[in-house]
Amino acid sequence: MIKINNVCISINNKEIVKDISLLVSKGEKVVIYGRSGSGKSSLFKSMVGILKVDEGIISINGLILNHKNIGEIHNHICYMPQAIAAFCDESVLDFIYFPFSFKSNKSLNPDKKEILDLFDKLSLRQDLLAQKISTLSGGERQRVALLRGVLLKREIFLLDEITSSIDKDTSKTIVKFFMENRDITVISISHDKEWIEFADSYYQMADGQLIEETDHDE
Repeated sequence: MIKINNVCISINNKEIVKDISLLVSKGEKVVIYGRSGSGKSSLFKSMVGILKVDEGIISINGLILNHKNIGEIHNHICYMPQAIAAFCDESVLDFIYFPFSFKSNKSLNPDKKEILDLFDKLSLRQDLLAQKISTLSGGERQRVALLRGVLLKREIFLLDEITSSIDKDTSKTIVKFFMENRDITVISISHDKEWIEFADSYYQMADGQLIEETDHDE
């Protein structure tokens, strides 16, 4: 499903990602951890076309990541950065429904019960539906955006430290939701042991390189 072959990425003439290769199968759960600046987020950004790859190839579902295929690739991926700004002042409900106004997504249009069920599964209060996106905390905005990705039937979730600033019980709920869903592929950047315990494989990233770990008691 995801193939990263000998990828190198540089920012301001500094090599951030160094000759990384990774194969992630459909439904697999992968966790990457490492110090700040080790290249984790840069790798994620390259997988959605935000950062240019200097060398190597990234392919998603058999599509090589390039300007021709990027639109189709985005239809398969939900990328969640560490922080989400409130770019609009619409209600949470309107934010959720917006992508379903497009012809390509109309067949996926969810009913309110489906939305409320996911609110419960992601530890979101149902009264948030009527609130403005701008009034939500960063963690709440992340979860609403994740919920929208689930409703859009995204197959791949790239999650960058999404539980780092929320309480432990809520974190466990989110980890369980994503890691027990075998229909989706997850790559999570996290130092939280809850993610590592559920992972099929996990890697340390250091100096721009990935090192596979085998001991889940790290």
